[in-house]
Amino acid sequence: MLKGKSYLQLVDNLPEEERTSENMLALLEKEIGMMPGGFFKYRAERNSRQEFVYVSDSMLKLLGFSTVEDFKNSCNNSFFEFVYEEDRESAMNDIYSQIRKGSEDYCVYRVRKADGSLMWVFDRGYKATDSNGVDWFYVIILNADSFMRQHIKIEAEHEELQLINRIPGMATWEYYPNRDTLAVRITNSEGEIIGICEDDFLKRLNEISWISKSSVSIIRDNIQKILEVHSSGSFEFEIKVKDELLWYKTTFASITSSRNKLNIIAGLAFSIENYRNEAEQWREKASMDSLTGLYNHAYLLKTIEYHLSENKPGTMLMIDIDGFKAINDNYGHVFGDTILKKYATTMMELFRPSDTIVRYGGDEFAVFVPMMTDHELLDNRTKKLMDTLHNITTPDGNSVNASIGLYVYDGKENISVEDMIVRADKALYTAKNSGKATYSFYK
Repeated sequence: MLKGKSYLQLVDNLPEEERTSENMLALLEKEIGMMPGGFFKYRAERNSRQEFVYVSDSMLKLLGFSTVEDFKNSCNNSFFEFVYEEDRESAMNDIYSQIRKGSEDYCVYRVRKADGSLMWVFDRGYKATDSNGVDWFYVIILNADSFMRQHIKIEAEHEELQLINRIPGMATWEYYPNRDTLAVRITNSEGEIIGICEDDFLKRLNEISWISKSSVSIIRDNIQKILEVHSSGSFEFEIKVKDELLWYKTTFASITSSRNKLNIIAGLAFSIENYRNEAEQWREKASMDSLTGLYNHAYLLKTIEYHLSENKPGTMLMIDIDGFKAINDNYGHVFGDTILKKYATTMMELFRPSDTIVRYGGDEFAVFVPMMTDHELLDNRTKKLMDTLHNITTPDGNSVNASIGLYVYDGKENISVEDMIVRADKALYTAKNSGKATYSFYK
């Protein structure tokens, strides 16, 4: 077996410079022969034919094919056609939405075996680039029929279940409605299998310490829905594993008797912590201005909207560089970019960590200062800002000044985000019309 490690962990142990397509295939071929599952490699481009270039003997055995040629002919040698047609759209969306955020994917779909029957499989893949710059998927599939059909049992009797319970970040669970009992097996990041059994589960859901409070209603609503309509589906939830809060995604199915009586709800869950962290990093990047490192216009709107919804006071500053077009014309856009970055650095040094500083667009910046409405304090803060910005100069020694407009929101008036920005803008125009290099409050 893989000695308690997933193939992704084996890949992660490779030095970055050795993590090539050829090395990964050699590593996986060495291990795959002992696994009760299947392994394959195919082109990663979504719009390509996604042709298989390697199929393990264990995969042929899993699906009942005698030769690689027989398998390839059954699906026109295309991963897209390998996935059962009713599952293709959701499987492809799952795989490529995850790969856009990182190099791993995991999903569940059906495939057709050599005898024509359908089999549920659990897919866990890793994308890598070879020395020629071509992207490939390396995928292990496991028989998931035992989770998606009526063969699920609480005891991990089957080899597929035992293997999955040895993969870090995986979990299997069953809920017994007639006893209100939940049985769970979770494999933590160290490869340890943790068994949990909770009686009176729905009754005690709010009291169970390992379930995050934010996920209580999610879990209750989904289980109650299954109890009502005997459905299948998936949802995400957060639990505590060895004092660490982790996010999981579960796929589940209801198992009924011949008289349509619900006997068990069974599910397969896997950790999506890395995926959520990567997604959060992408959301953070989407809120940033790439040139200055400040937040952007969209982030400012969200921040102000939150404060207005809570009726929290604060002050809005609109800051515009005076004569910036002439600076670009006389010294070039590269120098203009340098000025923008110096402005950003200066403001980050002068304002508090709780203040939101953004590049609003072009040569204009904005700052939202929460919980500060005192005019004397704002006067002092703005004068200090203008004096510091005055020290930024052109190659000729001329100061690059700015005009500033301020709007003070007391937290009482019912206004919109747009109202706040428009009022700060009007104050900015007043400062501009007063000769520039000055500031003005909205009146």
